[in-house]
Amino acid sequence: MVVDENNIPVANAEVLVANTTYFTNTKGFFNTPKLNLDKYISTVKITKAGYFKAYRSFSANATKNFVSIKLIPKTLIGSFSSSTAGSVSLSNSSQISFQANSINIKSTGAAYTGTVNVYSAYIDPTSADIATKVPGSFIGQDATNLYALKSAGMIAVELE
Repeated sequence: MVVDENNIPVANAEVLVANTTYFTNTKGFFNTPKLNLDKYISTVKITKAGYFKAYRSFSANATKNFVSIKLIPKTLIGSFSSSTAGSVSLSNSSQISFQANSINIKSTGAAYTGTVNVYSAYIDPTSADIATKVPGSFIGQDATNLYALKSAGMIAVELE
C-alpha cells in the first residue's frame, strides 16, 4: 500500500518489484502475480511525481507479502550556483552545504555549470510512522549477516 504524508492513498504510483513495473490503484494498492522473491531481503521501489523515490526492503514469505510505504513530499528548499559555494537550511535547523564546483553530471562526470535546485525533507527518528517513511529499511547487510538498524535522524535530498 502506498500513501501520502496525510495517509491518503496514492493512485498511479509506479512500483518496481522483481524487475517488473506495476501501478497502484485508487486505494493505493498494488498487486503482483506470483513472484520469486528473496526470503532474506527483497526490495520494492516506488516513484511518483512530486515525491522522493521510496524503497522498501522486506523479508518475503511464501504466501502473501504486505508492504506499506508513506511517500515524502519533494519540497524545494533552496537553490545555488554550482560555481559558488552554497548552503540550504531545513525547518528543523539542519543545514546542507556544498563546495564551489562540486556538482558533476552523472552520465559524463563533467562539471555541471548552472543553478542547482535542492529538494529536501527531514525524517524525524521519533516519528511513530518512521518505518513506513524511511527510504529503505532498517536492515543492514554485510558479506554474511543481516542487522537491525536504528535511526538518529535522516535527511532525504535530491539535486536537480
